[in-house]
Amino acid sequence: MKRLAPLGVIVLTAALSLAFVLLSPARKWQSDQLPRNFRIGMATGENSLANAFTQQTAQNCVQTWNTAITSDTSWSGAAPFTTTVPAGLGNVGFVNDGLSTISWEDPQNLLSGGTLAATTTGYYATTPTETVNGIAFARITDSDIVGNNNIDFSSYADADANGANGNQYDLDSIMVHEFGHALGLSHSSVATQVTLYASIGTNDFSKARLDDDDVNGGRTIYVNGLHSVNYVAGTQLVCDPLFLGLSTATFKGNSNVYLRVTITDENGNLVSGASVSISVTRPDATVGVGTASTNSSGQVLFNSGKAQHGAYSASVTSATKAGMSFNAGAGKSADTCTF
Repeated sequence: MKRLAPLGVIVLTAALSLAFVLLSPARKWQSDQLPRNFRIGMATGENSLANAFTQQTAQNCVQTWNTAITSDTSWSGAAPFTTTVPAGLGNVGFVNDGLSTISWEDPQNLLSGGTLAATTTGYYATTPTETVNGIAFARITDSDIVGNNNIDFSSYADADANGANGNQYDLDSIMVHEFGHALGLSHSSVATQVTLYASIGTNDFSKARLDDDDVNGGRTIYVNGLHSVNYVAGTQLVCDPLFLGLSTATFKGNSNVYLRVTITDENGNLVSGASVSISVTRPDATVGVGTASTNSSGQVLFNSGKAQHGAYSASVTSATKAGMSFNAGAGKSADTCTF
């Protein structure tokens, strides 16, 4: 597991409501600054992640937080955050220029080797303040996000199209985490599935979904008279997602094909101790099956054996845990990929 860095950085644990942490001093984009636009820089590729995926990821992370905030019935008006992809912007660095930018490839060399991404959170004014939910918030004047091009990234869309290969980090989860800092949240004091916890493991695609702790934090900052959410434990098992992928970054003679499975309940809570059975059909028409239990992060990894050139298809055939039923129609319980 790699850790993110002190600038405003990303990891995971069982949800404990209202354990979110505000930046100190508490600060936000104030009402007269909204909607706040974040410019998305162009990239030649975030360490092999195609530029189209990096742009889509940046847009998705903003939309995720917008949805969490505006779905509160106390919210009125337009979504608080927007994105643009200015023509000719290039892979810009970020400075205290009053313009917020999501940039790639760390053009100013701000990130150390093990840091996945970072957010600048130090630009703010202590006056005027704006009071929301009884909290006096200072005024953010600038905040920017950067990704580290020395890290092997994937994204949900990239993994769906090309496989979840090797020891990659999910850029969707990382950018949702970083945008939480940009809107005024610090690292959460709890772990596992809370997006604002301070680190993340490889091939973990679950943190692009906000936990109730994350949602309540965003609403506390931006929705006066917020309605808290509580994603209680559910009764259904959902595969979200199953991805095929290589054990190595690219196809090599010693590559194996892995099936990476995450199990949640219908409310998005990660489920440990679920027995998961899979089936995979290989290019030579042989079929492999296996059964294993999810770990504390709701994940289980299956090894289908030495990689073959050609098309693979795989599915979760069952998932069981006492008191819960498998909802095969929800989530992503099947995948195909050609290697």
